[in-house]
Amino acid sequence: MFQQKEQLLEKYDLTVQAVSKGRGTVIAETDKGRVILKEYTGSVQRLEHLESVCCRLKQWDEQSEELIRDGEGNLLVTDEEEHTYLLKTCALGKECDTQNAGDVTAAAGKLASFHKALKTCSQGEEQNFKNPEHMFSNEMARHNRELRYVRNYVMKRKKKNAFEELFSGSFRRFYDQAEMVEEAYERFGETNRGGGCSLCHGDYNQHNVLMSQQGPVIINLEQMRWDEPVSDLAKFMRKVLEKNHWDRRLGFAMLSSYEKERPLEEDERYGLYLRIAYPVRFWNIANHYYNSKKAWVSGRDIDKLEKLLQEEERRQMFLGQLRDFSASGDLKGKCCTNGK
Repeated sequence: MFQQKEQLLEKYDLTVQAVSKGRGTVIAETDKGRVILKEYTGSVQRLEHLESVCCRLKQWDEQSEELIRDGEGNLLVTDEEEHTYLLKTCALGKECDTQNAGDVTAAAGKLASFHKALKTCSQGEEQNFKNPEHMFSNEMARHNRELRYVRNYVMKRKKKNAFEELFSGSFRRFYDQAEMVEEAYERFGETNRGGGCSLCHGDYNQHNVLMSQQGPVIINLEQMRWDEPVSDLAKFMRKVLEKNHWDRRLGFAMLSSYEKERPLEEDERYGLYLRIAYPVRFWNIANHYYNSKKAWVSGRDIDKLEKLLQEEERRQMFLGQLRDFSASGDLKGKCCTNGK
């Protein structure tokens, strides 16, 4: 399979010097620099619009990735099994380390700059990148329905396994949080957000930030979508904080780094709080359980749920301070200055 993918590189006007495997990708060193071949399941039309945005982002950061057309001018190439792939440039660097405060705060600051650049790229792109399913209100409603569905399924089980017992005992705690956020967001109202929506990364996490010698580089733009900019920031902060025991100082250092480049409006701060307050991790665990072979309980699911419960007190402490910040906008005394 790897050789089949490697052969697709022959369709491009490149001289390949070395090839290696990446995370579901083929990485090639060529006469025109490093490139990555990656499977793509979206439409060609959407990719055409993404290419246009990437070209404009290149003016913001010369290391920003570009899509490469094959020798016939196509953005996508197809293998023997009818899978489609795109080829793009790739900067040199290491993946953002979630245990390194310097990395994550720099990545937060880069995200703010990225959002400012995307704002200038957003004109006329709403319909090309907008999907109602991605809107937070719709996403929460769907997740909450799924949580109720899993709860009802587990309740009907006469003989519950270890995971189901733990899930049943913790369901109300997390589902109440999910309902609270959904209701608060509904009261908040879609029209109350001064920052509005624009183009966003769509999947901003440590895997999609490279730390190069010139600074952070944002990669893997294929999930780009029309949303509130704080959707990217909330996801990144949550991912990092989950791996750092909800370290309050680190969380606010990330937020401070972002606000130095792009200060948040009051509406955005509250939206950020609500997005991080939603118990996404609990939903992820429940969803994985339900879609797996339930006759065999995964020890990993039990471990994840136990860890979630152990971390919940620290998570709530951080959320309490983030809620206060959303009302005051005062970061004084909340940030750390030294990294791990």
